[in-house]
Amino acid sequence: EGRKYEFTNLHRIGPGVTSNPTDRLELVADYFLLFADENTMTGARNRRSFTADGAMRGQMIQAQARYQFTRHLKGRVLVEFFFPGNYYTDYRNDVATFLRGEMVFTW
Repeated sequence: EGRKYEFTNLHRIGPGVTSNPTDRLELVADYFLLFADENTMTGARNRRSFTADGAMRGQMIQAQARYQFTRHLKGRVLVEFFFPGNYYTDYRNDVATFLRGEMVFTW
């Protein structure tokens, strides 16, 4: 129990697909359903954020493109969308987005 054990209260399932349209380009797309064994975050201080009976944490869509520019340079763009489920109250059910771009130099 406790805050540090919340990570074990998360389960995800879902399909994914990977495609290589060229030798240097890889496209990846994943869809996840996120569940909790139980909603342990209820209580007086959390009543605005978490519901008392919801176990579905939400849905997540993830897409990324990886490109190998040269032998020493590759890049990646990652985008994620999270749609909260009934684990959260109406006060905390906004869609969350994440975007990352990175370049990796190797030698």
